[in-house]
Amino acid sequence: MPKKTPGSPATTPADETLLRLPPTYGSPGQARAAVREQLTAWRAPAETIETAELLISELVTNAVCHAGNPPGRDIRMRFALKDALLRLKVSDACTDRPRQRTAGPAAETGRGLFLITALADDWGVEARPHGIGKTVWVELKCASAAATSTAQASATPTIPGADPCS
Repeated sequence: MPKKTPGSPATTPADETLLRLPPTYGSPGQARAAVREQLTAWRAPAETIETAELLISELVTNAVCHAGNPPGRDIRMRFALKDALLRLKVSDACTDRPRQRTAGPAAETGRGLFLITALADDWGVEARPHGIGKTVWVELKCASAAATSTAQASATPTIPGADPCS
């Protein structure tokens, strides 16, 4: 299979989007924009889009700030909408599992997993194939089944920077 170059469309089912992101502070914003653009195209409800943006932002921020990806290792994001269930995944090169912290009232960090637990219908962590890193995933029930049928009828996503996750 030919290797995809950054910026090329992902070859995926119509209801799945893949994106490769650099481990930089701009990546959470890129992730939010990609989720917003694709979920809008899939006609997901506004509440689902807003919650998904917050969840993906937390997952990507954690990967940027805590994973310590070595040079050349990108963060990989995948999200899919199937049967009115949105699943968001973020993979990085770190094998350490996220852990809940207690944040003081003045702390600016330490609340990400609290938000994920409060907003997601389910979440978890999986080891990546071949032993390089982990994938943190969240699931969010979509308020409208119409979004699923729209997603399945749409064309393959062409979000800038999309690239298959391996």
